[in-house]
Amino acid sequence: MSDFLMSESFFDVCMEEYHRQNSKKVFLQFLWNFRGIYFPLMYILSQEIPKADIYHAVSAGYAGILGSCASYVEGVPLLLSEHGIYTREREEDIIRSNWVAGEFKGLWIDFFKKLSFIAYQQASVVTTLFETNRSLQIELKCPPEKISIIPNGVNAGDFDSCRKKERSGPFVLGAILRVVPIKDVKTMLLAFDIVKRAVPEVRLKIMGNCAEDPVYYHECLELLEELETEDVEFLGQVNIKEHLPEVDLLLLSSISEGQPLAILEGMAAEIPFVATNVGDCRALLEGEREDDRFGPAGLIVPVMNSEAMAQAILRCIRNPGLTASMGQAGRKRVEAYYSREGMLSAFRGIYEHLEEKSHGRNWI
Repeated sequence: MSDFLMSESFFDVCMEEYHRQNSKKVFLQFLWNFRGIYFPLMYILSQEIPKADIYHAVSAGYAGILGSCASYVEGVPLLLSEHGIYTREREEDIIRSNWVAGEFKGLWIDFFKKLSFIAYQQASVVTTLFETNRSLQIELKCPPEKISIIPNGVNAGDFDSCRKKERSGPFVLGAILRVVPIKDVKTMLLAFDIVKRAVPEVRLKIMGNCAEDPVYYHECLELLEELETEDVEFLGQVNIKEHLPEVDLLLLSSISEGQPLAILEGMAAEIPFVATNVGDCRALLEGEREDDRFGPAGLIVPVMNSEAMAQAILRCIRNPGLTASMGQAGRKRVEAYYSREGMLSAFRGIYEHLEEKSHGRNWI
């Protein structure tokens, strides 16, 4: 790959594109950005493709382009599943990044849009989690007739041992997350500080990986030290089922989400949520189907608003009847609309449909 990317032919292609764009960028930087863009793509496409009757890519981007290539070469169907919208996620990453110079960000974003476009065109079926994502896929030129909505699912029975039992002691807040900037743990900590001043005995347990972004994790610890806020535990990677029975209310403060499994697991455990208005959180907690009469399973608050989150938490603490009814509503909604078996059955149906187009060997 290095020989190709350093070749005169690749140089000539980049020079042609440089002139076609009428670029004012320094050509040497333009050339090296193109090498950075195309090395992983060309490397992936140079690998041996395993034979299959159906290919299933679980994201667009590099997985989608490999699946598209395999589907095209072998002449068999491709199923593409997007939980988050890959192009939008990469666009957010690139805009915030320091590793791409500002004038080249558009070049990289356009490249990822092209990868997704190819996958959308090659796929026989494209699945997503909820209606908003479907609209985004259509906006990104995915043919609407290809898209099926299959929501996440959990086995509610797996969380029976976590369902709330009568107990005494302080009110316990919980969060299931990775300690990374997109989860906006700092806003959660600021909200907890406000709550703590009103209800001194309240506790907060944060369950999830603290090692993915050590810098951000230490910034969170420094914020707590600056606030002089106590009774916050970072538990790291744990079995959440061992801790959920102690939790009265779960929190989600993310600035971006799809359809969080953390919310579905909390609902299955009959624990209400205070969550930011991102992704499909509102539909999960408030319901969106005409036949959904279960009522709210939590409270929705604006993104990056610690005061609003704190007030929602205090409302739950001061109204135990409300928290109990929201927990029960969440469990019923999961059982009705977000079962693991329902999700698997939907994918099984797609596989069976696509199998008719393949060679019948059941290789996926």
